[in-house]
Amino acid sequence: MKHRLFVALGLIIAFLALGFLYIRETPHYSFYMLVLAIQRHDPDEAMKYIDIDSIADNLSTLLLGGTAADGTDKNGKKPSSLKTIIGKALPGMKESIRSSLHDAIASHNDDHRGSDSHAIEISNLDLKKIQQTSFRDLSVQRNKKTAFIRLKNLPGLKARMVKTRSGHWQIVEILPEAG
Repeated sequence: MKHRLFVALGLIIAFLALGFLYIRETPHYSFYMLVLAIQRHDPDEAMKYIDIDSIADNLSTLLLGGTAADGTDKNGKKPSSLKTIIGKALPGMKESIRSSLHDAIASHNDDHRGSDSHAIEISNLDLKKIQQTSFRDLSVQRNKKTAFIRLKNLPGLKARMVKTRSGHWQIVEILPEAG
């Protein structure tokens, strides 16, 4: 009788461990860890789940109308002066976005009455709204190593996540949707 009890207990523990290992590798879990890091004001942990370089590259490509981040055209045409300026400013913009996001997450200013100097908004993506997100607020469409996440409390916005080599997921693109 004791032998069956130990076997059953061992199987239950094994299934729970396997379930946890599976869940840890989902976009839901990575987004949950991002939300926890924002709530704890831990920017170093949060930045594991956000790829600022990819987000800035995708935003600059959108801004430049489908040209590369360095300003060169797909056909090799000479870039316009605006595209050249944006291409040269991109590394500085990435660092500025990174430091602004870092400061906003690290900020302990939870006063919702006034405007806050560390508010980060990209399109209608707001850190305070992400901070209040739960699993019930997520809608995830997953294809092997890519996932699109929509937040119910932020309509008209979705984020593209990719799976990293370490097994967690990172946000690499923020996509406004036509509503």
